[in-house]
Amino acid sequence: MNIVKKVSDHVASLVFAMGTLRANVWTSVRNTQRCCSHCPCFLLSTSPLTH
Repeated sequence: MNIVKKVSDHVASLVFAMGTLRANVWTSVRNTQRCCSHCPCFLLSTSPLTH
């Protein structure tokens, strides 16, 4: 197994995971904005990802 291929596969899966996570966060932010936007925990958990 080539180490370069291993690393590039790992990076690709990480990028894919980040994209999926961002999409999920974006969806949950849109879904919960109207009822949970006043919650400090919600704001703390989402602000690092949105900025």
